[in-house]
Amino acid sequence: GGLSLVGIGNLAEAAQGVVHTQVVIDRLQTLLTEDEEESMAMRSFLLTNDSAELQSFQKARQVVPAQLQELKELTSDNPVRQSDFVKLEEMLNRHVALVERLGQSGGPSLGQQVEESNKLIDQIRVQIISIQADERLLLLKHAANTEQSSTVLKWIISTGSVVGILVILGSAFHINREMAARQRTQRELDRFFTLTSDMFCIAGFDGYF
Repeated sequence: GGLSLVGIGNLAEAAQGVVHTQVVIDRLQTLLTEDEEESMAMRSFLLTNDSAELQSFQKARQVVPAQLQELKELTSDNPVRQSDFVKLEEMLNRHVALVERLGQSGGPSLGQQVEESNKLIDQIRVQIISIQADERLLLLKHAANTEQSSTVLKWIISTGSVVGILVILGSAFHINREMAARQRTQRELDRFFTLTSDMFCIAGFDGYF
C-alpha cells in the first residue's frame, strides 16, 4: 500500500509536468500570434484610418505583456527559461516601440519601418520557436517519466496483489493446520479421559465420577 501511494504520487507529478509543459508551449504560440496581430492592426489603421483597427492594436498592446508575465511565472523554477524570456521581452519591447512609431514623420519611410518591423517579428518568431523546441524536449521527457511511473505502478499493484494472495493462502493454511492440531489434541484428551474413567471404574472408583 505504501509503495502504491508513492507510485501514484510519482505518476501524478509526471502527468502534471506534461500538462504544465504543454501549457507553456501553447502560451508561447498565443504570444507570437498576439504580437503579429498587434503589428498588423497598426498597419491597417495607418492604411484605412479605421478606429476598430486602432482598438485592436491597443488591445494586443495590453495582452502581450500580460502573457509574457504569465509565461515567466509558469517557468519560474527554470533559470534558463527565465533568461530566454528576458531576451524575448527585450525584442517585444523594441517591436512595440517600433510599431507605435509607424507612420510618424521625420524618420524613415513607412515602407522602411514596416520592413524593420517584419525583421523584428522574424527574430521574435525564431526566439519563440527555439523556446518551444526546448519545451517539446522537456515534454518528451515528462511523457517518458509518466510512462515509466505508470509501468512501475502497475508492477507494484500486480506484485502487491500476488503477495496479498500468497499471504491470504499462507494464513489460511496456517489456520487450518492449527485447527487440525487442536482437533487432534482434543481427540487425544477425550481418549485420555475416557481411558482414565474406565480405569477408575474397573478399580471400583466409579462412584467418584
